[in-house]
Amino acid sequence: MLLTSEFQKSIWTFLRVGWWSLALGFDPLRQGAYTASENQRRYGEAFGSILGRFISPYAKSPRQYLPKDLRSFDDYNAYITSAASLWVWSNSGIQSQREWADPNRGHLIYEHQAVMELMEYAYMLHRSLLERAEGYAEANEVFAARRALLRLQQDMSEASHFGEISDLLDYGWGELKLPELRGRIQEALSLREAETRVSEGRLTARVGQTLTVLFGLAAVPTVAKLVVQPLWALLGFPRPIDAAAFQTIANVLSFVGIGLIVAVLLKPLRFRQRYLAGRDPERR
Repeated sequence: MLLTSEFQKSIWTFLRVGWWSLALGFDPLRQGAYTASENQRRYGEAFGSILGRFISPYAKSPRQYLPKDLRSFDDYNAYITSAASLWVWSNSGIQSQREWADPNRGHLIYEHQAVMELMEYAYMLHRSLLERAEGYAEANEVFAARRALLRLQQDMSEASHFGEISDLLDYGWGELKLPELRGRIQEALSLREAETRVSEGRLTARVGQTLTVLFGLAAVPTVAKLVVQPLWALLGFPRPIDAAAFQTIANVLSFVGIGLIVAVLLKPLRFRQRYLAGRDPERR
């Protein structure tokens, strides 16, 4: 409604769901101004209402939602906020593009649409990295995500070598709070890296405990033969007549002794694990 009442007729528009882009052109025979600066002077309040995403007759100053014009020349206006982007062609700008005109007005649309899609694509890649960062379970996945983030930053810095487009992309990514989003990704990756290190450390400790018990059990016959039986004879205890029975008694004593030693060695580690589990709010 705002476009119809305020601008009489728009030459072309395109919208996207959520964060959207809007492009406008004026009919030269109607209200459109000859230059972009004149368009901003005449219709700045309407532009501010579009970018603020509201239409209200009670709004005091819609221009407060109008950011700086990112176009360096006077052929069209380019505005970008965190809510939307707005491109407005002046009559002089439309006339300057007549040499490349096509029936679908693509000479006025496609270049800017490609720039905005590139800007949105970089934002979506960062959001995807942030969401995936919360599900990594291995340190290798975290390292791969860090490398992907570094490559993405490098690709973004080389997205365009044209000064105006490069400045526009940087400004747009700033409006979308991409630096803050990148910081949250790095923080999430750091947290997941610490968590995976703790998890892998616990797994290593469990494997070590298991191996300790297994090696202890494997040493039972050897300890019974080389330690228990000579000690038995040294202390002068009566020896059973049956050799098999004596060997069984020696094995049992060896098993009990090794079990006590393993328990004493593993007790501090188990105590520390219970202490850390009690301090972990996710495990309470």
